[in-house]
Amino acid sequence: TNKNEIVKLNKMLEETNKKIKKRDMEMYILLEENKKQKEKAAKKMTKVNALLNNLHKEYTDNIP
Repeated sequence: TNKNEIVKLNKMLEETNKKIKKRDMEMYILLEENKKQKEKAAKKMTKVNALLNNLHKEYTDNIP
């Protein structure tokens, strides 16, 4: 029975390791997606800021 226990425990350990690796991959993918979304948001904010600066400049330049 001791050998059977060891075999059972080894299988459980393998399954657990597989689940951990899978979860780690999922976490990595989510982090990468999050990073890309943050980069996109930063680019959009840069564009918005540039537009606001241009508007402000036009407004102040046209004040008599």
